[in-house]
Amino acid sequence: MTPLEPSKVEEMGAPGDAVDVIRNAYGAEDNGVMLVHGTQEGNFLALAAMRGRIDSAAVPVPEYEPIRVLPAFLGIKTVEINDVFQVPSHSILFLSNPNNPMGSFIDEKKLFELEETLERRGSYAVLDSIFLDFVNKSPRLWFRNMIFTISTSKFYTMNGVKVGWVIGDPDILREISGVSDLVSPGPLDLEARYAAILVSNREWVRKRNLDIIRANREELMSLIRELESMELSYVPDMPIAFAKPGCGLSGMEIANKLLDRGVMVVPGEYFGLRQGIRIGLGSINRETARIGLSILRDIIKECE
Repeated sequence: MTPLEPSKVEEMGAPGDAVDVIRNAYGAEDNGVMLVHGTQEGNFLALAAMRGRIDSAAVPVPEYEPIRVLPAFLGIKTVEINDVFQVPSHSILFLSNPNNPMGSFIDEKKLFELEETLERRGSYAVLDSIFLDFVNKSPRLWFRNMIFTISTSKFYTMNGVKVGWVIGDPDILREISGVSDLVSPGPLDLEARYAAILVSNREWVRKRNLDIIRANREELMSLIRELESMELSYVPDMPIAFAKPGCGLSGMEIANKLLDRGVMVVPGEYFGLRQGIRIGLGSINRETARIGLSILRDIIKECE
């Protein structure tokens, strides 16, 4: 999202205790919240802490590149799966939820089913939930054998300040905390105060974000109606969409053509796909979106 200035956040009110605010907002257990520097640090700490319990990491594709490569970086065997319920025994399921880039979302009903599957197989899950607040107004994150990582990126984006939080099974969090004590001093009190203010004002942040996203989504849908050959994957209120133009160009080829004309998108190759591009809807105004999408339209028509 377009970043919020720290001065604007300070105007929202006095901060409470960050851990208490986050626990109440996300329905976490007592001792079920830990502050970190960001989502990626939370993911790293969780996988590092769980290495002794698992034989492999199960990663669905398409998936955000840092999620696809982190297990191997930590020396964990990676198994690609097509469905989260294919998670092997004694494994750790590692994914983004909602998915980056497709926006697909495992809701709470499915999470309960997944919880049972994980317990039955002696497995665990780490869910990068950085986009969760866009699609779920009041998430309840209270599941055994699961860890959820969130931060002030994406939904709560701030200019120059970043803090994250890990929510989940208190037994796993104790192990994560042990790893963190070795490698990271944890967020500053100032960063934690900003997080407390933002989470306390989640509905204000939501309205502000959706006002930006929905205007740009209208421009995107107008383009889709014009380019009948382009396939779109979009979940309402997400700040990203994934488009597959039917012109035969790879995602990287389209991304480079767009970059030559001053438009930035993320090619599908970054997520393990040859075709398609991820389009951002949250960090630009409507006029800029209209200009960028018109350039995309011209490139697609040139190659059809």
